[in-house]
Amino acid sequence: YIFEEEGRTRTYRNTVVVLYPSDESLIDRLLNEVKKYIAANKVLDEINQIYPDETIRKIQKNKANTYIGTKYGEILRRTLSALDTIAYPRYDPEKRTDTVGITKVSPSRSIISQAELTLQDRSIAKIPPDYRISFEGLEFLLHERLGTSLKEGDREIGISDLLGYFLTNPKLPIITFDMLRPALREGVANLEIAIRNVRENRLHWKKVYKEKPPEGIEQGDEPTFIDQEDTIVPWRLAAREFAESLLKKEGIFEEEGIKKRVWHAVLIEGIERRLNEIVKQPNYEETLRTYPIIEHLQTIKEEFDVILNPDYVRAKSNESIEISVNIEQIGTFNYEIELNAEKGEISPGKGKPPFSAKWKLKTPEKIGLLTLKLTATAKDPKQTKITKTLTIEVIPEIKVEEVHKLTNEHIGRKLIQVETLDYETFTDLMYTLEPMIRETESEVDGNATITSGICKIEINVSNTNPAIFKHIIKEAIDTTEGTVTGFNTILRIKDLTINEVLIAACQDLKNIKYLLQKEG
Repeated sequence: YIFEEEGRTRTYRNTVVVLYPSDESLIDRLLNEVKKYIAANKVLDEINQIYPDETIRKIQKNKANTYIGTKYGEILRRTLSALDTIAYPRYDPEKRTDTVGITKVSPSRSIISQAELTLQDRSIAKIPPDYRISFEGLEFLLHERLGTSLKEGDREIGISDLLGYFLTNPKLPIITFDMLRPALREGVANLEIAIRNVRENRLHWKKVYKEKPPEGIEQGDEPTFIDQEDTIVPWRLAAREFAESLLKKEGIFEEEGIKKRVWHAVLIEGIERRLNEIVKQPNYEETLRTYPIIEHLQTIKEEFDVILNPDYVRAKSNESIEISVNIEQIGTFNYEIELNAEKGEISPGKGKPPFSAKWKLKTPEKIGLLTLKLTATAKDPKQTKITKTLTIEVIPEIKVEEVHKLTNEHIGRKLIQVETLDYETFTDLMYTLEPMIRETESEVDGNATITSGICKIEINVSNTNPAIFKHIIKEAIDTTEGTVTGFNTILRIKDLTINEVLIAACQDLKNIKYLLQKEG
């Protein structure tokens, strides 16, 4: 009955549980009480005919009602005790098949609560406690039981499809749409996923501020309503689409005769950096998720504008850098404009808009932040002048050391890169490192070849989340029943300090090259 309906296999195989007696004698006792209850009601209906005296009738009716009430309570009690076993859909990992789980129920005051308490028990975990599930719990279930991920996936998932996972798969607990809603809303709030809302025709992921954002951890733009027709978008895909939509809004437009420019900046450690520059960097999606995004609406009073590209540069000491300077014409402005900078050379140094120039300079030796101004002065009657600021972050040069084994002498050093040519070693390495690098910026460049008979699959990735790379390879192996015949990967890690736990975990790993940041 759990897996079949009217002789056909159920589509929703994870929706039915059955309460039943473990012994027929329990039902016999229950039916005996039911018979007494029915007989007493029949007698109650005939009392008026049996006893002509009204006083006697009243006494007999009171006795009958008391007896009926007692029997009714006994029926309820015996019903609860009779339905002492519950059957529910489950998955047998040893036999790799759906099966029926059977267990004794937890005593309670109602049939429903007996079933709920039993299925909520940790040893069964078929219903979430209090009918609530967190997004983290939802993600864990999908990853552990189905090998899929909402937040780190490489494709969108319809909410109706997600609900279908739970309705059809006995590997999972029994979960309703009303239980999924708050979990998904939490996922958006934590910027783990986005919701593509059909009703509003928009992507709910991250807030964009019109002014200085509030301090604290970034929060997502939660949808007020989530429908089964909506779609779940993994955060990296959401970040790319979100950035693309914001960049499409940028530019100059006219409103009531006044020219205005829209542009976006990411506020990183108190410094605004243009969105169009951030998206050129590797792993920019993590930057967008971590830091506030501000939308600027600038009124353009002059007849030309100056754009520095980029206007923020990270470079080492004494490094040559080149900045593009674009002079944009607004309206019919046609006067010559002269460019001057606090440091470096600009070529050409003047021209009529629109035109472009190159600003070449060297970074200073001193580590830290430096701001330099570029001034554009027009030879119009008003001597119109525009000043733009270039921010340079001078960073120390990182020297590295290559080792093939981590030892106690490396404790306290930074691990910045790991390279391996062996797939088995990579899986062992990820098993060790994954919990440690989950909250860090890490990405992998690699390639793998999976061979199954004459079938060959080539996988090449760049700047990819290592968990996604591992998942892609596993899916290819499972699908083709093939083996890895070629493998090479470089894992880049940020801010991972070597400690005793890491050394012990990597002790038996071979065929690995570690790059450590040199001390000093």
